[in-house]
Amino acid sequence: PWPLDRFRLAASLLAAALSLSTVLQLAVHAHPHRVHVLWQVPQYAILSAADVLLLTAGLEYAYTVSAQSVRARATAIFLSFQGLGILCGLGVEAMTSTWTLLAQLLFFALSALISVTLHTR
Repeated sequence: PWPLDRFRLAASLLAAALSLSTVLQLAVHAHPHRVHVLWQVPQYAILSAADVLLLTAGLEYAYTVSAQSVRARATAIFLSFQGLGILCGLGVEAMTSTWTLLAQLLFFALSALISVTLHTR
């Protein structure tokens, strides 16, 4: 499929993983010391799949739509924006560090859902 379709799928998987994490965190708060650690495996599997899809789709898109003479620069710019996105995520995490963990998870899940909605139109 077209790289942008895989990008949308990756964003949807990210939103699903964050939503599952929120539900799991609610269960942990409701029943402390009774939720097994293996309940985290689905979230990690979904996040890993989303990360692979996102990185490969982005690299493929940057490589295929650019002219042959600037492919290396386009790929470098894409990877630079990946790093910038990580820095922005750290900044948002620092700003929300006084929030409860549940509020943070809900905020990130809602942000991912809004992003998917805006980018699939």
